Amino acid sequence: MLRMISSFFKTFYMLLIKPHKFYARLAISSRLDFLIYERPGAWASDEELNELTLTLKTIAQSAQHKDDLPEYGCLLGGKEDLAQRVISIAYDNKLKRAVGFSAQSYLDIEQGNFKEQVLHLGLIYIDPTYQGKSVSYLLAMLPNILIMIKNGFRDLWVSNVTQVPVIYGLVAANYYYVHPTNGTDSEQGFYHRYLANQIFQNHKPVFGVGEDAFYDPDLQIIKNSYTGGSDHLKKTFEITAKHRKQSYNDYCENNLDYNRGDDFVQVGKLSANSFVQLFKNKKDSQSRIQLFVNLLLFSVAAVLLPVLRWFIPSCSQNFKQEQQLPIVI
Repeated sequence: MLRMISSFFKTFYMLLIKPHKFYARLAISSRLDFLIYERPGAWASDEELNELTLTLKTIAQSAQHKDDLPEYGCLLGGKEDLAQRVISIAYDNKLKRAVGFSAQSYLDIEQGNFKEQVLHLGLIYIDPTYQGKSVSYLLAMLPNILIMIKNGFRDLWVSNVTQVPVIYGLVAANYYYVHPTNGTDSEQGFYHRYLANQIFQNHKPVFGVGEDAFYDPDLQIIKNSYTGGSDHLKKTFEITAKHRKQSYNDYCENNLDYNRGDDFVQVGKLSANSFVQLFKNKKDSQSRIQLFVNLLLFSVAAVLLPVLRWFIPSCSQNFKQEQQLPIVI
């Protein structure tokens, strides 16, 4: 508990004094910490970025076994790419090593007078020894929930590109107003269709899709998807990780051509309902208590930070410059 409270105050101090140079280490359980970097390419040194990239590659290699790593996105360590990323790393304090990461990315959707920011959920890698322990869920959801707290609990559009049923189901079950889900629980709306099309047309390098791919806007499926750096992530349906809800597995198998290499483009919203889902998925009562205290403390911080910044001249100007950027806490 002391370690958790200490991590909160360090994070609060960083947000208050240096919101444009942000890094947090949150103690979620007695064993697991989550390290969160918001837009590290915009503020970290080259040495820090190289160390971060090496950590991501090490985790990915442990999950890929002998397969080659994908050649795109955060695994390339590009400063411009990392300036748009939210990187989350799960660290096992007993093993003294990182055991998983997620690499999400901000996408600016602009077309004429239309402007919208989407958080793309991106890559998730888990060490094989930690699979099936809700780590992938926390890597995806925890930074999202903290972003929402900082943004005053306003909904945020999210996107996901995947052929893996367990990831497909995670997004379908834990985000709001998602399309597609399993074919019966959602209906394609204007924003689903428009945002998915814009993401495919203008942001293919973010998720490693090449120019040979083509898109079905009705089903929101990218066909021949694995040609732009993500080649080594292509899987057969048989070896993909399955979701415990069979309808998600069936929908992926029935609609995606795994021999060709297809991906769904899911579009939905991050909402307050994600808090409920986060607690439902934490079976360990100790972890639930620690998670609740973390979220409660940061909810209070989200209210206090704007007020306190105006009374501290050294960070008031920084806040004015950074207030348009979502900050992870």
